[in-house]
Amino acid sequence: MNLIQYLQTVRDYRTQPDYPLWVILVLVVVGTMRRCTMVR
Repeated sequence: MNLIQYLQTVRDYRTQPDYPLWVILVLVVVGTMRRCTMVR
């Protein structure tokens, strides 16, 4: 199982999501890996 497949199994409790939760989680992981700590 790769990272995206694993993140797709995370349950999404949001009621009206604009983006799939796994996409947001991938961006968080990649941003963290690149030492991105602040969103501008």
